Amino acid sequence: MRRFRLLLLLFLLIFALNLYAQQLVKPKNIILMIGDGMGLAQISAGKTFKGQLNLEKMKVVGLLTNF
Repeated sequence: MRRFRLLLLLFLLIFALNLYAQQLVKPKNIILMIGDGMGLAQISAGKTFKGQLNLEKMKVVGLLTNF
């Protein structure tokens, strides 16, 4: 019974957060930046030249190698 109450509470919390998130202002446009051909060497050169890059302020950054 206790587990059922916990699951019900969790469901209601998720439902309430979902309703709240739908009321928030959603972005009009999303910009996806793809640094094709840009590796760690180019990022290091940019940091040396300019200091802190806007790339470092992003919440999510992905690096991929295929060798």
